[in-house]
Amino acid sequence: MNAKPKIDGYTHATARKILAMHKNSSSERRFNERLPIEVSAVINYDMHAVIGTVRDISANGCFIEADPTELPLRNTLELAMSVQTRSGETRYYRLPVVIRRVTENGAGVSFNELGREMYFNLAETVQVAQ
Repeated sequence: MNAKPKIDGYTHATARKILAMHKNSSSERRFNERLPIEVSAVINYDMHAVIGTVRDISANGCFIEADPTELPLRNTLELAMSVQTRSGETRYYRLPVVIRRVTENGAGVSFNELGREMYFNLAETVQVAQ
């Protein structure tokens, strides 16, 4: 039986596909393509829990639709979410994030120290969940 070569536990084809999703830059400050997604999430900080919805995601961060008055700018928070894949598998994530901007309907956050393995897991999950 021939095993396919792997990069960080992913076949070369999967790793190339995931990386290709994020190679294009836009005229905005973001360097990675945003992928549309709608996932319920909880933002945890200082004994607070804010319910929200992740509306789009990229390799660097995401937009969370939530009550902006409950989201402290520039603070490090924990984003907890579960994503169901097409196969019915549920994957759970607890990610450190930093709020970069607050709008009238939520906040843009960046992932803080996501790590390569977590990035690939999250990118694969989002791609499959679409």
